[in-house]
Amino acid sequence: VILRRPRGDDMKAAKYIPLTTEDLRVVVVKQGEPIRRCDIVIVVFVVLLSVLLLLITAHFLLGARVSPRLNISARFDCYPEGVATEELCEARGCYWDSSSSPVCFYGPGFGYEVNGDIRNTSYGYTINAVWKEGQVAPFDGVVQTLRVDVYYDTPYRLRVKISDPSSNRYEVPWPPRSVASKALDTLYKVSIGIETFNFTVSRADSGIPIK
Repeated sequence: VILRRPRGDDMKAAKYIPLTTEDLRVVVVKQGEPIRRCDIVIVVFVVLLSVLLLLITAHFLLGARVSPRLNISARFDCYPEGVATEELCEARGCYWDSSSSPVCFYGPGFGYEVNGDIRNTSYGYTINAVWKEGQVAPFDGVVQTLRVDVYYDTPYRLRVKISDPSSNRYEVPWPPRSVASKALDTLYKVSIGIETFNFTVSRADSGIPIK
């Protein structure tokens, strides 16, 4: 950017001459030539086009809620009661992916979280899990607190019981005999998700999850 008089005077010969606002103009010099008005129009057009493309991209990325990196097997159906559409799905704050099943699903972190410590018992351990606040439930009457009892029945049999500790209900009497103590040297291992409650059962020798 060069400040110069709008006249044909030699710049090198110019001394410190007081200039007024009318005397000054700003030009961009490229190989000794000032930029032309048509060049300015082209630059402005390119800038506006770039901004427009950014806005369109942001609309599709943010407005359409891009599906997170979540395994299909871990996706929980957000619209189980009928035929879901992208508009209905997004209205619930869920994610839409027409190439998968379910097409409308909750994002990572949906569900319960472990509350308190995992308590060891004679048969295994007990966990309390609470419903995370601010979530849209897929149905009415969500149980706010779950009790999870993990029973190491035998070296090859695991039992997980999930119940509502605030409500009594009939339960099938199974197994027929209660387990007195936790089985040792089991063929399986159990891992618990804390921030978002979940559990995975895997083979003790290879670590491969049992599905």
